[in-house]
Amino acid sequence: MKKLTLCISLLSLLLTACDESRSSSPEGGAIGGQNAAGKVSDWQASLLGQEGHGGDAIVCFSIPVDRALYKETVGPVDECQPPGPCTKTGSDGNQGYPRSGSGIVWRLTTEGRKSIRSAKPLEQYLGERSASKKIILDQLNQMSVKEGYQHVLAPFTNLPAAFSRISQTHQQLGWLSEDGIANEYGLLDINDSGFVNENEIDRTYCKELQAVVRRDRQLWYDADIVSHFDNAGRVLIQLHEEIYTWAKDQDQINWELNGQLAHETSTKTRRLILKLLDNNLSTSLLNDNLKALGFTTMYWENLFKMPTSVGYYMDTDSCVSEQQFLKNFFHSGSYGRDFWLKVETMFSDRYLKVNQGSPTIQLQHNFPNALSNMISLTMSGESENFDTEIMQLQAIFERPESCEGRF
Repeated sequence: MKKLTLCISLLSLLLTACDESRSSSPEGGAIGGQNAAGKVSDWQASLLGQEGHGGDAIVCFSIPVDRALYKETVGPVDECQPPGPCTKTGSDGNQGYPRSGSGIVWRLTTEGRKSIRSAKPLEQYLGERSASKKIILDQLNQMSVKEGYQHVLAPFTNLPAAFSRISQTHQQLGWLSEDGIANEYGLLDINDSGFVNENEIDRTYCKELQAVVRRDRQLWYDADIVSHFDNAGRVLIQLHEEIYTWAKDQDQINWELNGQLAHETSTKTRRLILKLLDNNLSTSLLNDNLKALGFTTMYWENLFKMPTSVGYYMDTDSCVSEQQFLKNFFHSGSYGRDFWLKVETMFSDRYLKVNQGSPTIQLQHNFPNALSNMISLTMSGESENFDTEIMQLQAIFERPESCEGRF
């Protein structure tokens, strides 16, 4: 992905005078103060990242917060952005409709931007209060961002289907510092962090602020805040954005299945990341957490494309066993003349749940992509060249990388 940089030069020129006047004015510098002279216009609001899912940071200043920040109202703003889902605010309480309303941007004054003393993602703020997690955070600061990122995600390499979801999301979003868009104006404050303990912060000098948001599958970030992150913070904000994107995609599937939403806030994303900061996190414990936190739904690949909810991800050891089983099956020639029927019967018995009360086909596990493709091709029954296609997929599944995540 090409490196993207947003240079809002014209915007900066137009607003510099307002910034400077507010930073020296008691009314302009006060939190919640009226800023009619610098009201955000429609074209300015369109430059704000406002998809509705983002990463918060605890930002501390060397000056009081009421001199470092002021609140600006933006509106109307569409609060429901793809992929949703959205919650209707009508009196009947039904869900499914987008909402519109005013948003808030906590803008840093010129003095405030120069007075940032420290900044860290919420995960880091919470993790540092645990002695064992702080040890890992200190270790991450001895690594590059890429090395630290891979270190934290290492437990996923034994759950190939889950690893694939994160890898795909990473390819879409890219690295924050390389592929993100530096927004010099401010970010729409997204009230989805689930962080309710702001009373624990030194509110005279510190404030929870939006550091990164996603818009159109791109990362937008406040460069001045992010520049104060250490390497551990950069790793955690990257993970937050990617895992929360995955979580919202899962909720979109839940929405289509009329299921319960699990990720209306990023609380469960944060819990998963904090779990990843445990020493020696086992594959089974990670699998349990993915299920408990609502990361267990997937789309089938290939032709079938039916979302289905299952509990656990197949691990590498089980996957390797299936590689050998299917290799023996497909190369033995014991399936006789009705090749598709024999394969369909074997796949149904081995990989699908028996659910007589519903026509929905359910997997026994979240299988790796290659095996999932084989199952979906077989169960769809729509391929005129089934023999050739299933053998091609089988050859892919025999590869070692089909059963383990690789960076």
